[in-house]
Amino acid sequence: MMLTVEEMVMMAINYLKTDNATLEKLQNLIEYCMVDEFQDTSTDQITFLKMLTEKNKNLMAVGDPRQNIYSFRGANAKYITYFDKYFPGGVYINMNTNYRSSQEIVGFSNIIAKDDSSSKTDNYEDSITPNNVGVSPTILETKEICKHIKTYLEKGYDYKDMFILTRTNAELQDFEASLSVEGIPYRTYNNKSFLDSPEIKVLTSYLLLSDNLKDNDSFIYVMNRPSRFLAKATLNKIKDDSLYNGLMKLAKEEWKLKRAANDLSFVIGSLRTNHFDNVGSMIHFIRHTLDLDNFIRKDQVDTDDRIENMDKFEKTCEGFTSVEQLKVFMNKIQTNNKKKDENKVHLLTAHKSKGMQNKVVFVAGMNVEKFPHKNATDIESEVRLFYVACTRAEEHLILLKDFLQPPSMFLKYYNDYMQKNISERESDSA
Repeated sequence: MMLTVEEMVMMAINYLKTDNATLEKLQNLIEYCMVDEFQDTSTDQITFLKMLTEKNKNLMAVGDPRQNIYSFRGANAKYITYFDKYFPGGVYINMNTNYRSSQEIVGFSNIIAKDDSSSKTDNYEDSITPNNVGVSPTILETKEICKHIKTYLEKGYDYKDMFILTRTNAELQDFEASLSVEGIPYRTYNNKSFLDSPEIKVLTSYLLLSDNLKDNDSFIYVMNRPSRFLAKATLNKIKDDSLYNGLMKLAKEEWKLKRAANDLSFVIGSLRTNHFDNVGSMIHFIRHTLDLDNFIRKDQVDTDDRIENMDKFEKTCEGFTSVEQLKVFMNKIQTNNKKKDENKVHLLTAHKSKGMQNKVVFVAGMNVEKFPHKNATDIESEVRLFYVACTRAEEHLILLKDFLQPPSMFLKYYNDYMQKNISERESDSA
């Protein structure tokens, strides 16, 4: 049985509540305790921590409430913001010097931080930096990302000096596509393309199988997605060089296989013979015929993100009139991923970028419904995520916006920052 971290913490709490001897032994053993990333602690973790440190009260906690971006997992920044309330006698040491970013980026980030509730407390201080003034953040067109990357290459930067950060995994698809077409090398988090994600792979496997009935790898991937109760032993009985064709023949002899074979035959047959305007409409057919969205939701892991990933891929594939065109597109992306060169642009979500830094950072999604996300119910959490994304930049921060679409509410921070600069210049010249 797989347990989450929170489930293990709860099990430990419940056990120690009933075994005072073990609790006392642990309290004597743990004389000093240090916790990093304290802004990401949950209520249960705090309960567990208080139990362990109750005797010696030697706890050191390090964290930044402005970087609390995992509230959807139960993390609550109040435990560091009001540390002395939960751990009486606590002393605050404000380490507010940013050694990473230029003065301009730090100044812009401080404006963002003002909208976080932690900035309203007595312990809050603006970030400062000993670094150079640097270049002001700027806003550029999303669709011209490849042109922007080449501009920074001309300025002396390498591909590896650049991050492209998005709010969601789905948005990364556009950047993978754009960079692949232009031959710009890039790497994704854990070197996994969106094509490798299960929810996309199941769609491409159905399409590839419909295009080539001898594509046995695709057949094996889709035969039980959704479940058709086809066992591996069944495959061993097939002598045909096409597992798909072999199953159809075998189903005529074994009635237990008939339902699974008919189900597959209907989907693959329809994809091969029906008229579809484009590959996107083929994907729409697959999703709705097989109720794939509900199949994906059964995993209960990042389901909204995965469904959004499918939606985005379906939209992208509306630009392809045949599976053959899709295969060419997939090949370009797969070819990029096989390149061993480490000099690549980094593509990742803002959540994954936490703890990282780079010289040039593009923050995408400066449009309505993208950043903050259209489904966000906690805007303050989105503000903190935007803050984290912007503070990954060392020298250049670029906000990417589709100029033909309504702007994100987060661009108000840019406007406030520019107005502040104008006011300061006017004051200096007076």
